[in-house]
Amino acid sequence: MRRIVPVVRIVLIATILFSLHFSAPLPTLARQDMVTCIIELTDYTGRGETSSMLTANQHRGFLETLKNDFPAASVNFEYSALSSGFSVNVAREEINSLASLPGVEHIYFTKFYYPVLFESVESTRAKEAWDLKDGSGQPLTGKDVLVGIVDSGISYDHPSLSGGFNPGSKVCVGYDFANMDDDPMPETGHVGWHGTHCAGIVAGSGLPGVPGSDPAPSGIAPDARLGAYKVFGKSGGARNDRVMAAIERAYKDGCKVISLSLGSNYVWADEPVCKLIDRVVENGVVVVAAAGNEGDLSRDELPYKVISPGGAKNAICVGAVDDSQYPHLVAGNVDCLPEYLTYSKPIEDPITGPLVFCGLGKTDDVKGIDLKGKIALIKRGDNTFFDKAVNAQSKGALACIIFNNEQGDVQGTLGSSGVNIPIVGVSSDIGEKLNGFASTGNNATLDVKSKLGLMAGFSSQGPTNDFRLKPDVSAPGVNVLSAVGSNSYVKMSGTSMATPMVSGACAILIQAHPEWTPFDVRSAIINYAVPQKDKEGNLHPVLSQGTGRIDIVSSIGAKVLFSPTSIDLGHIKSDSTASVTVRNTTKTPLKITVTNEPEGGQPAKIDEMTLKASESRLFTTNITPDNSTDGAHTGYLVFDYGGSRARVAYLYFTGDRPDPPTISNVEIQVPAFSPNGDKKGDYLNATVSLNKMIDGFELDLTDTNNKILTILDYSYGTQGGGMWNLGWDGSVEGTKIEDGVYRIHLYTLATGRDPREQANWEHFGPIEFMVTTKTPSIQLNATDGKFYNLDGPVTLSGSIKDPLFDFQGLGEKAFSMVVLNSGKPLELGDNGSFSFQTTLKKGDNPISITAINIAGLKTTYTITLQSLRKAEISWDNTGITVNDKKIADISFKTVDSEIMIDASKLGILVDGMASDKKGQNLTFTLDKKSVLMMIGQPFVIVDGKASFCNPPEAKDNVVMVPLGALAVAFGGDVGDSRATIVWRGD
Repeated sequence: MRRIVPVVRIVLIATILFSLHFSAPLPTLARQDMVTCIIELTDYTGRGETSSMLTANQHRGFLETLKNDFPAASVNFEYSALSSGFSVNVAREEINSLASLPGVEHIYFTKFYYPVLFESVESTRAKEAWDLKDGSGQPLTGKDVLVGIVDSGISYDHPSLSGGFNPGSKVCVGYDFANMDDDPMPETGHVGWHGTHCAGIVAGSGLPGVPGSDPAPSGIAPDARLGAYKVFGKSGGARNDRVMAAIERAYKDGCKVISLSLGSNYVWADEPVCKLIDRVVENGVVVVAAAGNEGDLSRDELPYKVISPGGAKNAICVGAVDDSQYPHLVAGNVDCLPEYLTYSKPIEDPITGPLVFCGLGKTDDVKGIDLKGKIALIKRGDNTFFDKAVNAQSKGALACIIFNNEQGDVQGTLGSSGVNIPIVGVSSDIGEKLNGFASTGNNATLDVKSKLGLMAGFSSQGPTNDFRLKPDVSAPGVNVLSAVGSNSYVKMSGTSMATPMVSGACAILIQAHPEWTPFDVRSAIINYAVPQKDKEGNLHPVLSQGTGRIDIVSSIGAKVLFSPTSIDLGHIKSDSTASVTVRNTTKTPLKITVTNEPEGGQPAKIDEMTLKASESRLFTTNITPDNSTDGAHTGYLVFDYGGSRARVAYLYFTGDRPDPPTISNVEIQVPAFSPNGDKKGDYLNATVSLNKMIDGFELDLTDTNNKILTILDYSYGTQGGGMWNLGWDGSVEGTKIEDGVYRIHLYTLATGRDPREQANWEHFGPIEFMVTTKTPSIQLNATDGKFYNLDGPVTLSGSIKDPLFDFQGLGEKAFSMVVLNSGKPLELGDNGSFSFQTTLKKGDNPISITAINIAGLKTTYTITLQSLRKAEISWDNTGITVNDKKIADISFKTVDSEIMIDASKLGILVDGMASDKKGQNLTFTLDKKSVLMMIGQPFVIVDGKASFCNPPEAKDNVVMVPLGALAVAFGGDVGDSRATIVWRGD
């Protein structure tokens, strides 16, 4: 039966998902755009003979039909070695017609693959392998084994790769599928480093080991040869049709190993690249693929993170081990791995000395303590990590250990460099033990440990979406030093780095055992790996590490091989039979003991057997399910013989077989966007977690009344699952949509259902979002910006006005940030209200308040606040009061029938000399002479300026001012010899 299989594009040009009634009677073709498809024909033989058996006639006939019936279609690639088909560009609305052509088995929409980014020779025991010899007496260095690197190309002029690109060079074959030419040199800059880095890990020429001072690290198989198959160009991504063409070319070129440090989110085994990989392995080539770097993104709604093509059945799927150096502390019965604080000096040599408890590490805490030659132990709290470290350092400490004041480890930063001793953090539990140890006066030791086998946090975990056990095995993938550019070396991290480790190991095995099949190599690599433990000494989960870190020497010496390499039992409710074929590759009998080691349980011996020389036997045993918890359960069947140990991992599930919803999660990163072309918030982005295969989908844009405005995207045919990334630029038929609230509806068609029946389409949605291009506005509550006699911070309040607040349910989430010019975020209350405190310096204080809403729209409000001095003066016929404090008696005189006041005490209102708010001395003119107003002289200041209604007079050696003029100058009023006046100055 023919079926159309559209594969999810990593960047699907569409949008979000949401739920209501089925607004469209049936999905309707609304666009006539071109899409890229992989067409699989029906007559693949499975024996690597398709090109001869298909005959050029059938391909020629298909191409002729394509040309006549689909004149707008064009061919990108033709596949004939291990699959039969084409990659073509064709109008979307012609897909169904294309599927009806004779000989068409499947049609897949293409998707994008990307590089999987995020001292290895010794930790994989490759150096020991080099000391071993093959059948002709040559060292096991992967000599002349051709390894294909499908990646961003290889800088073949790099010294560690021997230079040159020709049949006699290390990089001897290849092709550029990104630019469709014969030169697989990478793009310039960082975008082109990935492939060269991977190539150096496989076969770089250099010194063994990767010490920090070694500028030329060796690859795992330094005498292997390389094929460079460039699929990543300037964009950094590649469609899967291009990846398939590269894999097929590597097979034709005679590669014995193909290394794939790339992937996409599609994780079903029927993906075209996965199917091709399985065929490649069946036809004599080992394929190694990355598990992915999604380990840090585990979520309940999408727990399966192994990527394609690592999920291919026959690929060796590789996780990443972290072999970085870690601080190591031993003190009495404490033996742990602390964490460096950021900016800490690393531990270079072992540090040994008495442990001294220094409280919180404050200045007073370390006062009088001599820490020379000792290690400071400090509790977290009150002061900063930096202050604690500096105080310990100032007293001569060799190092400083900070323990938490609450549950959990200390993870923090010193804030900057400047501390010249190692600073590490431990948990509160360990800290209390150390505190007790410190009282003994005995020595503690800080040193470093590496090659601990800790799983990298980013390494993807299994199982696959179809419940298979992946990853298969692990290898170093953190801070791996290798070649880049034309003559450089850098450290990179990712399962991308772990994958070529295993590829190089496979090259060594092929040299050591040229008679082995890819499945034999696969078994030796996977089944002889060594499980690794976490910081607490517990084995990492099987679904994280597979059977463990590769051990090349053990793999070379494997005498017993297994098929399959792991056992998938599916969902079981009672005892289930686990079966594996065990083959003795030697010419002598082998006695084998078999033990079951369930994860988290107790090992139990289950059998003993003796294999005759060259005998293969099907071994079976019952696995009793652990029904105490539902979900995935794993373990190892351990086979011990003659000092060797092999492990076959198994996986089963208990409880009801999970039937996840078709769509388990729809997440809009930002529920509003502003398609105004400013490159900030121009796109509406969402992710969709698809858990099942479907035969079609449609994505509709509607208004709030569910009236369809346009069909954003659609596909008919079997659609792979995984995580979709959706994006929309706010355009409908080339025109930007108006501001407002809109909805998106997603419809999916269950597999095998008739798309013409409305009831067969499942609806998800609606979810609303908002389009807005109007910037928010900021309003401060009433203030003239002037503040007087401040003795502390001032409080300001205001509010943000934005159309997003009218978007029901969005509320304060409308803003991702509202900040002062200092960068301090403000909390928003209901309807966008806010308040904050700020301390003003004397004089002018410019303040800016910036609102950036989630749609990427930004507004900045600025105001200058003034800190001024203010004195409120009241007076009557008894005296003068300033700010409610009586400062002087007042006396009255009558001069020329006017009441006069002796205001000499007014000088107390200023500091030493009268001045205006700008600091300029104040003067007034008396008898045509400029007189500087000093304390003890009467004067009037209004808003920082001297002001007199009438000239002052000198009477009895005292400058007198008419009382009425004084009152008027102060803004006061004279009545019954009393008034209230206000003075304002700086």
